Amino acid sequence: MHKKSFWLISLLVLAAVLPVIHLVYQVSSAEGSGVSVTPKTIRIGLVRQAPEIEFSIQGRYIFFKGYNGEFIAEAEPHKRYKVERVDQGEGKSILRLSCSGSTVSEFRGPLLVRKVNQEASILSGSGALVKRTGGRGLVAVNAAGEIKELPENMSKWTLISASGMANLKVQDELQLVTLYTGNTSKRYRGNFDFRLDETGITAINDLPLEEYLYGVVPSEMPYDWPEEALKAQAVVARTYALYSRGQYLAYGFDVLATQKNQVYHGYDHETPETNKAVEETKGQVLTYNDRLILAVFHSSSGGFTGNCDEVWKEYIPYLTAKKDPYDYNEKHYDWSVTMSADQLAKQLKSKGYLYSKILDINEVQRDETGARVKKIQVKGIDENGRVKEEDIFNADMVRYALGLKSSLFTMKKENDEENNLLSVTFTGSGWGHGLGMSQYGARGMAWEGYSYQDILEYYYNGAELEYNYGE
Repeated sequence: MHKKSFWLISLLVLAAVLPVIHLVYQVSSAEGSGVSVTPKTIRIGLVRQAPEIEFSIQGRYIFFKGYNGEFIAEAEPHKRYKVERVDQGEGKSILRLSCSGSTVSEFRGPLLVRKVNQEASILSGSGALVKRTGGRGLVAVNAAGEIKELPENMSKWTLISASGMANLKVQDELQLVTLYTGNTSKRYRGNFDFRLDETGITAINDLPLEEYLYGVVPSEMPYDWPEEALKAQAVVARTYALYSRGQYLAYGFDVLATQKNQVYHGYDHETPETNKAVEETKGQVLTYNDRLILAVFHSSSGGFTGNCDEVWKEYIPYLTAKKDPYDYNEKHYDWSVTMSADQLAKQLKSKGYLYSKILDINEVQRDETGARVKKIQVKGIDENGRVKEEDIFNADMVRYALGLKSSLFTMKKENDEENNLLSVTFTGSGWGHGLGMSQYGARGMAWEGYSYQDILEYYYNGAELEYNYGE
C-alpha cells in the first residue's frame, strides 16, 4: 500500500487527534430523492416545448425518476443521451431516456440528472460532524506522530478509518452537462431536470446562485471591461436573480436564460475576469427599505436615464431620471433609421398595431428630462379601410412599437402633396429601456476611477449595498 494510505485523517481540536472518521456518500439535492434542496440554488429554464433533447455529461451524475425518487442508472460520461416525449394517446405522454438508440427507461417524469458529491464527514472532539470535500482545515497524522496539513485538492488521497478500511476518495473532477441544439452545444454546471410541458419537454438547469452568475456576467458585459464595472454588473445580476426567483414557478423554474430576464450562456462563456468579479462581490446585493430592489439595467442610456413610471408604468423611487455623462460611446450614439410609410405600417403591425397604411405620426409628449419620447400618435387606415388615430405610450412601448434601439430620438418626416406621410427618419442615442444602470455608463465611471460601490450608488438612487445577504 502507498505510504499515504497509512495516514489517519482527523481534525485537531485543542491539539487532540481523534482517528475516528465517518464517511458519507451523498447525492446532491434532488426532487423526490430524500435530499433537501439548498436555498442558495436557482433554476434556469433553458429549453421549452422541445420534442426531444440530447445531452451528455462530464464527471459523475446519476439519473432519478422525479416523482418517486427511484434510481434509474449512473450516467456514463461523454455518451450522448436523448430524452424525448412519447405520446400514448388520450392526452397522456411519457418521457423516454435512451442512449445510442437503446432505451434506458420510460416513465412519466421528470427525469432528474444529479451530480454525485462525495464528501467526508469527520468527527471532531465535540462529536460534531465536520463535512469536507477538500483538505482545507484538516491534518493527517501518521504512526510516528508526524502532522501534515492536507492539500486543498484531495483527489489523490484516500480517507481510511481507524481499522484501516478504505471507504472513499474525495472527488474534485469538474462536473458538467452538455446540451445539444442542432449543430451547437453548450456546457452547464450543476444539475438538470427534464420534464414534460404543454407540448414537449422543458430543460431546467438547477445550480448554486454564484455559479449561475459565472455564466451571466460575461454574457451581459464584455469580460475585458474595467474590473469595477464587472463588479457592479455582478452585484446587479445577483440582486436581479434573487428578486426574480420564482417568476416562472408554474413551469418549474425561476428565470429564463434570455433577455427576458438575464442572458446566461453557461460554463463555456465563463472567464477568469468575470468569475473574479462574482467571487469578490459574493453575498452583495442592493436593497431599498430592507428589501431587494428590481435591479434592471440596460446597455446605453443615451445620456439620460429615465423615470420608471414614464418608461414603464409604476413609480419606483430608486429608478429615477438623471443626466448620465459617463455613458457616451460611439457604438450607440447618433444612430439613424429611415422607414417608408409602408415599412412603418409593417413594423407597427408586427407589434400588434393593425394598419394597412400610415398617414401620419407625431410626437405627443416627452419625459421629465425632455430626452425620451414617452407618447406618440399614429394616424392611418385600418384593415377595414377606416381612418383611425391611436396613442402609443409609455416610453418603452414607444421604442418597442417602432422597433428602435431607444426612446431617446427625434423624428424628421417627408410628406406628399396631400400631407400624407411618405417616410420618417428617427435619429437617436442609446440602447435599451434606460432604467437603472447603464452598462456603458458603468464602464465610463470605472475609467474615471470610480469604484463599483460608486457606480451602484449613482444609478440606483437611495439603494443600499448589503454585504452579507442571506448569511
